[in-house]
Amino acid sequence: MLPYAMRVLHVSPGVWAREIGIPALIPVAPLAVTFYVLDRLVSPVGLLALGLVIGAGGVAYCVAYLCLAATPAGRDMNLQGLLGRAVPFQWP
Repeated sequence: MLPYAMRVLHVSPGVWAREIGIPALIPVAPLAVTFYVLDRLVSPVGLLALGLVIGAGGVAYCVAYLCLAATPAGRDMNLQGLLGRAVPFQWP
């Protein structure tokens, strides 16, 4: 699916890696650290504890993405979406 979408949208592999792939992978390190630390501290065995660990990992990923990897336009769009404001989509 990805090669087809890249061909239809005229996106080169370098552009995809630079603007999509790498920014999506940068926050994985804080996510992994969060999961590892909480697994050792909490040892989630119930659904509630597991849900809390997963939620904390999601928050860690979002914060790391917004602080480290998002472009200014992407950061503004995501923050406006989190605040419940409508964001008009503009095709480049």
